[in-house]
Amino acid sequence: GSGGNSGASSSKGAQGAAAKSSCAAGAGDAPPEKPEGPALVGRRVSVYWPGERKWFTGRVKAYDPVALEHCVMYDDGEEHQECLTGLDPMEWKLLPAEPAAATSSRTTADHRPAAKGQSSTSPQRA
Repeated sequence: GSGGNSGASSSKGAQGAAAKSSCAAGAGDAPPEKPEGPALVGRRVSVYWPGERKWFTGRVKAYDPVALEHCVMYDDGEEHQECLTGLDPMEWKLLPAEPAAATSSRTTADHRPAAKGQSSTSPQRA
């Protein structure tokens, strides 16, 4: 009986590749696909105001390439120049683009399925 045990193939090369994608320490929840500069115009954003300790939503109206600031028209009617990109940007997040049909700011309580009588159809057969 000649039993040669040659089956110890330890894959050592796959180690160390996982510990490569740590570029920004601390910022774990920052998606890299944030648009900057003029690409933000027309987008919906939510900006954090540290003084108010609140998030305010609005739409970016314009971008000033000289001051590196965005003109944000907030939903409450106010308009402010915000530093969303650059060296010391404010904390903000990109909101999903609203559907083109939702131009009027109406609540979607109009078309709710009307519950007419509870459909408890229990067959009563003797």
